[in-house]
Amino acid sequence: MRLQRVQLVVLVCFVVVSIAALVCSVVANIATNKIEMPILSNMVQRSEQIYRVTVLKRTGPIVGNEGFGEWTYRCRVLHSYKGILKANETLYFHFTTRDNKDFREKPKGEIGEEYILFLRPASESPFSVGTSVDNDGRATKSGPSYLLVDQWLGILPWDVNLGKDVQRLLSKEKRKHNNGIKTDSQ
Repeated sequence: MRLQRVQLVVLVCFVVVSIAALVCSVVANIATNKIEMPILSNMVQRSEQIYRVTVLKRTGPIVGNEGFGEWTYRCRVLHSYKGILKANETLYFHFTTRDNKDFREKPKGEIGEEYILFLRPASESPFSVGTSVDNDGRATKSGPSYLLVDQWLGILPWDVNLGKDVQRLLSKEKRKHNNGIKTDSQ
């Protein structure tokens, strides 16, 4: 009986020490930004343009016969992480939701809220983005056109930590790109 208590105490001490070591390791990795974020990293790599925006207006949905609703958003660029648009420029994009009598999907992006958009070029898409708009508030093809890199993860609520993570991943991507390119002097 006494031997079992000693074994139990040793086991509990081992578990506590192991958990403490794991917690210390995680905290150290967070403090030094060594934790990888594969989903966010993938989004950054796939994006040709990344912007922090505030939603100014959302119109729609325009519902087609197929049961999908198309919303048009007008946004103000607050910060360009990667791309051609500058702060205070206007950005328009369409967001498509399922919209029929059996199921109505809520669009992402509330007026007055800030988001990070992950974009790539596109010619035609229900998720296209343009820098100009027609009389009905819909994006037109006269400006650059983009796709959200992902229907749901291509628009994420902005917060300071997400912004820092995006900036860190972009810096890492740039260093990796620069290390892979040899200059004439090498």
